[in-house]
Amino acid sequence: MSLLPVLDFIAKPVTQYLKNYGEINKAKHDRDLAIIENQSRLAADRETYNHQWELESLKGNSHYLRIACFIQLALPLTITCVWPEKGQDIFRNLEAVPQWFVQLYMIVIGSVWGIHEFKSAAPQVIGAALARSLNKERKNARNKEE
Repeated sequence: MSLLPVLDFIAKPVTQYLKNYGEINKAKHDRDLAIIENQSRLAADRETYNHQWELESLKGNSHYLRIACFIQLALPLTITCVWPEKGQDIFRNLEAVPQWFVQLYMIVIGSVWGIHEFKSAAPQVIGAALARSLNKERKNARNKEE
């Protein structure tokens, strides 16, 4: 019996994984280059009121933090479904946690999930407000000239 089919069976998924990993890294590199180019463009154009945080929001660095947070939230429920006795122990132990810690934990979890969404929405809101303010100033300046 030849080992070639077995090795081929093992090598194909590994090769595909490495190919996908390389493509992901290339896409991240291309994104970083685009951000650098956009930073150069924004530095030259001061009229658009774009800021560094807008560029950082494009990176989406909170991905792994959100995954870890989701696992931490889903794990007690999953354990309760698989091992009901262990799940009861988990929730019984959680009842002993002080209320201030639970509130602090909820704030942290809300921040992890909410900041990313806020980073996505904030540039449009702030940009619209700045544009409205700038248009109002230009209109007032024109009215004074007349």
